[in-house]
This record gives sequence, C-alpha cells and structure tokens, in this order.
Amino acid sequence: MESQKVPLIVRGSVIDPCDADHGGRRGSYAFSTPDLRSHVDNLVLTRASALDDLRMLSFDDILDYLEAVGPSNNICGVTCAGAFPCGRIF
Repeated sequence: MESQKVPLIVRGSVIDPCDADHGGRRGSYAFSTPDLRSHVDNLVLTRASALDDLRMLSFDDILDYLEAVGPSNNICGVTCAGAFPCGRIF
C-alpha cells in the first residue's frame, strides 16, 4: 500500500517534508510525518500567554481554516467524516 504523507500544521504553518516513516498493524497502512523531535519546541509552549494571538480568532476564522484544509484530510480514500469504518482495518 502507498504511504500517505501527513504534514504537521502548527500555529498555521505547514511543516513538511515528511521524513519519519510509520507502519500500520499487519502492514495494512503506512504513513510518514515530519520528525516530531525536530519540532518539539514549536509544539510545546512554556507560557500560556504565548496563546494570546489565538484568543483573537473568531469562530468564523476557525471554520474558514477547517474548510480550507478539509479537502486534504483524506484517509483511506474517504473524508474524515467517513474515517471511522476505515479505522477498523488497523
């Protein structure tokens, strides 16, 4: 099966390339991501005040973002809404 590439999206930035490979159970699925060890400083905040800019986002901003990235959230040929049955193959 072809390996899917899953980039990180951290605070609005897309982090690629996907250079860390991960295999599924019984070889049924494989995917690759950026190496999380290289980006841990961007994932963990040391101060809650570092989230202040996120408090400025409106609900409509969040919906617009989800609508923009939604088409790329495709797992096993289905959208995330239909992914639950796909998860059973793992």
